[in-house]
Amino acid sequence: NFSLKTTGFCKYVTNWIQWTPDGANWQAQNLKRVLTSGVEITANYFYTKNQYEVMLSANYTFTAATNLDAIFDSDQSKYKQLIYVPYHVANANLYFEFKNYFFRAVNTYTGQVFITTDNSQSLAGYYLLDLEVGENFIIKNLEVGCSFRVNNVTNKQYQSVAQKPMPGRSF
Repeated sequence: NFSLKTTGFCKYVTNWIQWTPDGANWQAQNLKRVLTSGVEITANYFYTKNQYEVMLSANYTFTAATNLDAIFDSDQSKYKQLIYVPYHVANANLYFEFKNYFFRAVNTYTGQVFITTDNSQSLAGYYLLDLEVGENFIIKNLEVGCSFRVNNVTNKQYQSVAQKPMPGRSF
């Protein structure tokens, strides 16, 4: 009832289109050559006994996405991480069910992202926790669920795009 999967990747891309902020607007830039490489690791565990069911899953991704060429002579983006591509992303999920009642916890971590092509400015990484409780029941051979969910339980103030705050706690 346990699985572990690891995948490595390496991609060489020519003519990569990257959207970059230009004041209030975004513009497309053509990066001549980009190299992305990394690893994805996924672990899953499933246990069931009588009327209990437990599922755990965890995922981790490391991504290096590097611009291999300067866009123009004074450009400092060569050999730097692409903007808005975090090196680290991880999540862990827990699902517990007894009879028809369930509890779910979703944990997500997104690492620091650079917001300038020379990697001189960045947004901090952030951790989010979502919790949900509910019940599944059957009405005329149709499975129906009813639940209550709290997103961003810790009310973390964060941004995934510069100057664009994300919502706090929500229900």
